[in-house]
Amino acid sequence: MKKQAGRDHRDEKIAKEFLKLMPRLPRTFKWLMKKVERFDYRSPTTFISEIKAEFAKCAPALNQGNVGALRPLLNLLLELPLRQEARDRLDDIIKVTKSEASKDPRYSLLLKLMSEADKRVPLVSIIVSMRHGDPIESLGPQCAPYDVLEQAERERGEARATSVLRALSETCEALYRPYLITIWALSFLKEGEVPPAQVPSTGNLVKDTCRRLSDYPGLVEPDAGWMRNSAIHNPRKYILDKDALEMWDKSVEPRIVPVGELLAMVKRMYQISGVTIQRVGQLYMFRNLFGDKGFLNEFVESLPLLLSSSQEEMQQVEDRFTAKAEKMFRPMSEFFEAHTPPPVS
Repeated sequence: MKKQAGRDHRDEKIAKEFLKLMPRLPRTFKWLMKKVERFDYRSPTTFISEIKAEFAKCAPALNQGNVGALRPLLNLLLELPLRQEARDRLDDIIKVTKSEASKDPRYSLLLKLMSEADKRVPLVSIIVSMRHGDPIESLGPQCAPYDVLEQAERERGEARATSVLRALSETCEALYRPYLITIWALSFLKEGEVPPAQVPSTGNLVKDTCRRLSDYPGLVEPDAGWMRNSAIHNPRKYILDKDALEMWDKSVEPRIVPVGELLAMVKRMYQISGVTIQRVGQLYMFRNLFGDKGFLNEFVESLPLLLSSSQEEMQQVEDRFTAKAEKMFRPMSEFFEAHTPPPVS
């Protein structure tokens, strides 16, 4: 009982120090919740800019470069079993991220592909985290087709068909092609090969990736390439009595495609390339880098130095993280060095 009371008192003191450091934080969170509720998918850049500006107001002392303002809070945090607390919070984050990723059953296929690639080239699947895991960088591409997809869900008949074609085009360009490039690269890396420097056109990229990853059913929509070409390059041909579209490509004879089936395919494409790949990239980073490779422990141990005003101590931290990163990624660097042809003289 006394132990719990002591912990509650300590937590209260930490909360008070947080509020001293960031007095606007409660008001900012209320503002943020309203902002999220009214989020306009057509304005992601404006949204991010406003969020950054608002949070910049939260800690005036830090904005003025006063790192010493963090010292009272740090002293309280150092009274905690910080490594265990950090590990517990990381486990919570991993659990939530995995739960979100698993809403799409295909997430396990992505993890399997990444695991196979890592067996040949250690930690090479970090490309998934780097290309797709950043929520700020991903927001714009995620928003590009979103309003058209919502529109297609609401509409009926020819109007829906028109929106679905637009959604297919925008999903392909903003999300699906970048996703395909990543898993196409992994399909080579899992064989111990360097991906070709020249990425195929979208139609050929779909075909090649689908062929190379035939053991991973569901990661690629086999008709996405030629249907995307039809949506972009051909005149719309809506068949009223069938609620369908006539679609074709140079390599595919005209086909009758029900609008409902096309919409379902676009939604699957959006889900895996706009949502699932992001969650999987984040899961990989939290689990493999921060957990298994010990980056979290390194950060916790370096915390006092990170908040130091001494240039020498800050340099120590930078050197420590650089050395750890170089050691972790050395096998990957050696792989690419060994497979890079010498320059032509």
